[in-house]
Amino acid sequence: MSADRKFGGYKPRSDASGAWKNFASTMPAARPRASFEPIPPDFDVRAFVETADNFQYVDRISYEMIADNGLEQFEKLVLLHVILGGKPLVIDGFEEVLDPWTFTPSWLRDNHGNRGEQSGSLSRSHC
Repeated sequence: MSADRKFGGYKPRSDASGAWKNFASTMPAARPRASFEPIPPDFDVRAFVETADNFQYVDRISYEMIADNGLEQFEKLVLLHVILGGKPLVIDGFEEVLDPWTFTPSWLRDNHGNRGEQSGSLSRSHC
């Protein structure tokens, strides 16, 4: 196969390596990565949440409350608190009523595939 066909009509020059070095030197560095800083064992989570303006405890309910009050009341709670209020809601004890295989890595692969998702820049504001 000729060089013309191999490179789609582009004929590499003998001095191309010098041009490549100049081009490569202008490329931005690899994306910066956040450094891992372990949480100290004496870190006081309660004090941190109580003193930080942008942290608060998440609201929690028990699975028994859903069973006692009915699914309709639970759906209203989710609508008001999660959907309209935009707040998370933790349901304690829910894992005890699920099948043990649900949400395992193999279950997630079987039901949702193993395709990865690319995230955009987390430092940009998207408001």
